[in-house]
Amino acid sequence: MAKNIIIISIIIGLIVIFIFFRKSSNTELNTTKITLKNKDYQIEIARNSSQKATGLSNRKDLCSNCGMIFIFNKDGALPFWMKDTLIPLDMIWINSQGRVTDIITATEIKSLKLLQNTQPAQYVLELNANEAQKIDLKVGDIISLPNLND
Repeated sequence: MAKNIIIISIIIGLIVIFIFFRKSSNTELNTTKITLKNKDYQIEIARNSSQKATGLSNRKDLCSNCGMIFIFNKDGALPFWMKDTLIPLDMIWINSQGRVTDIITATEIKSLKLLQNTQPAQYVLELNANEAQKIDLKVGDIISLPNLND
């Protein structure tokens, strides 16, 4: 009887460890370099639902040339919010052709207010607030997004 309890405990422990490491690997982010208006940015890539749900939440800062890009399957309406986000951000919607469709500066941290594109987009790029204005990025500009759909 005691032997069965030990074996069951070991199996349960292994399952818990497996689930923990599997969940951790789903939140690990790949990065890529994107150049916007002759300025290089190191961008984290959010591909899966866990990465997208976490986004940049609970971070106290973001380096001046860092950001995150969210990848979706096709152009469409992509509502975002600032829930659990501690830093103001620029949200830049980009369509499947790489054209900037919308830019919103989100200054209300921890907000549940929905921020959404007005034209269909496939990607949302988040940078520090007012970064788009600093580099003179505008709606209609084309952004090269290398290797994002691999």
